[in-house]
Amino acid sequence: MPELSHEERRLLHIKCTSAALDKAKEALDKQAAEKAAGEKLIPAAVEALVKYERIDPKDRAKAAGDMTSLSRVLEILIETANPAVTVRPQPLGGLEQRPKNASALPTVCGAREGERGSDRVWREALLGSRS
Repeated sequence: MPELSHEERRLLHIKCTSAALDKAKEALDKQAAEKAAGEKLIPAAVEALVKYERIDPKDRAKAAGDMTSLSRVLEILIETANPAVTVRPQPLGGLEQRPKNASALPTVCGAREGERGSDRVWREALLGSRS
């Protein structure tokens, strides 16, 4: 490459600086557009978290404020990802449905036809389980 004059180097420097500034402006514009699109989604995201009981309804404003930071959004996502964690407590177990009629109970192994459970226990206590 031939030696550039002082004026040509200045001109080249200006062109390179201009190109770098144009790229930086494009990147900033893209970042601003993504941020604006994200801010439009914040209210819908907060309402979805409330609707599916991931956050308490009284924490709407706090959640909306926290969602402006990407790192805080990811923390909230991690905290709410567990489907077992909701605002309302989960039941520990269900009630077992038992039949109301004693005759509908399953038969006990070793029971005689028509023998009540109490009779079986009494018989086994007297005779042992050898009957």
